[in-house]
Amino acid sequence: AKAQFSHLKEIKLQSSEDYAEFAEQVLDCSYYILMTPYSKRDADRVAATTFITRWLKGSPTASFTVSETIKTVTEEKEALIDLYISCYAKQLIEDDENVLSSSELEEKALHSLVNYCNNPNNKIKPTKELKKLNS
Repeated sequence: AKAQFSHLKEIKLQSSEDYAEFAEQVLDCSYYILMTPYSKRDADRVAATTFITRWLKGSPTASFTVSETIKTVTEEKEALIDLYISCYAKQLIEDDENVLSSSELEEKALHSLVNYCNNPNNKIKPTKELKKLNS
């Protein structure tokens, strides 16, 4: 049974309650993305990524930006930035005590991204800079 994320675009994210309510759904999306090999043609992946991005960018509690570091290591490849956003959202939600600073969140998300790219089953190649991070 394939995950179905097409309904996510109907979800309204307006109040801070909405964001709190759908955090669990964002986590489900990020788990799906990080447990599934990369494919451009995966409609669920696209819907899940779009929802995570919408949630992160609009969230009243998350101050999310794609830093220069991230732009450099991903070489601004959209697929890698999308993956990074999923890693970041997952980390943010799992850190529900808010003990991590945004730079620590970034570091942990980056680590997840590197692990994902280094798994050949995931079918997405790390950039040279991402490879360096792991050595």
